Amino acid sequence: MRRALENVRGWMVAQRPSLVDYLIIVVGFVVLWIGVLKFSDQYYPDSAHYVAMSLVFGGMPRSEALQIVYDWHVSMGYEPNTSEAGLFDWGLVKPRVVLPLLGVPFTWAFGPSGLAVLTGLLTLVLLLTLYWLLRGMYGRLPALATVVLVLSSEYLFAFFTGILTESLSALWGALALALALRYQRERHWLPIAGLVAVTVLSGFTRQATLIVAGAFFVAWLFSLFGSGDRRRWLAPMVAVVTTTLAVQLLQSILFPFSQLDQFLEMTGTDSLGAALLETPRLALHILSGDFQKFIEEDPIIIVIIGLAVLSAVIFWRRSESHLLLGAFLAIALYNVTNGNPTHFRYALPGFVFYAVAIAALFAHIQSSLPLGRTRPEPIAADG
Repeated sequence: MRRALENVRGWMVAQRPSLVDYLIIVVGFVVLWIGVLKFSDQYYPDSAHYVAMSLVFGGMPRSEALQIVYDWHVSMGYEPNTSEAGLFDWGLVKPRVVLPLLGVPFTWAFGPSGLAVLTGLLTLVLLLTLYWLLRGMYGRLPALATVVLVLSSEYLFAFFTGILTESLSALWGALALALALRYQRERHWLPIAGLVAVTVLSGFTRQATLIVAGAFFVAWLFSLFGSGDRRRWLAPMVAVVTTTLAVQLLQSILFPFSQLDQFLEMTGTDSLGAALLETPRLALHILSGDFQKFIEEDPIIIVIIGLAVLSAVIFWRRSESHLLLGAFLAIALYNVTNGNPTHFRYALPGFVFYAVAIAALFAHIQSSLPLGRTRPEPIAADG
């Protein structure tokens, strides 16, 4: 018994720095979450769909769920435009079943606001996962600094804790990268199986799996021209890309929704060729709208994007930059075809790639300081 206690005490002493970091993250999250609950709300127009679906998955008749969400929608100040078809049968959101299913115990216990409890807890899990992942890649201080920077953004915290799919989608992206890196260390089939499972879950959380697929594809493509292992991204890329295509094909059959029609509507055109010609104007409209919003309400987002881009430029030969480039291209595709300024929401399923790029920059800065004892290893150098 004494030896067991000594072992536990020794483990606690060894883990003390990490425990302090986790405590900082948890306390920061709790304080901010209390602020959101007291001075703001976690309800958005999209929230009506997820709450209604969760209530129905929990056994409530559609008519009763519709009335509850209708009343809540109006009480939050939104136009009373919810309908049974809009809540349950809209092809864009109907495939998003993972969050409402996970929310069933929470809506059963707390009513419609139960999903806000779930997304809050998912945000905490996401923050701790990001710290764990980044600490293993770059060390303690770069990981903690990156997570604290994330906590500093009002928009990120609001989107993650809101009754939306953002926190869960971002968590799947972080787990996908963790599995890919584990495969590169072990070259075992289990991480690949995990990648397939995570991609399926992500696809039925939000149709944004092209972001991770794009990140892995571009990282694999650049690895072909480097001097390192040219196969390290091959299996993760194949697993995510093929699963993404399979999931999107299945969803297009089961839940028809035309992204092309949305693109044509937002460009005011009636053909793909004409819409493509209007794309630069539409992209400029989205960028200017987002930039104005960030300047007025959350400049930290600009800092986050700017640091990630700076890191990608400085470390252009490393996989961190290639992952961010691939994710950005997919994010741009989703955002432009949607046609509206989304204030960084469409980037959140791939937020881990921004976090990795920023942590790599912080690690480089730390290694050049007198206190930087070791130089953290990057994911991989491609040249």
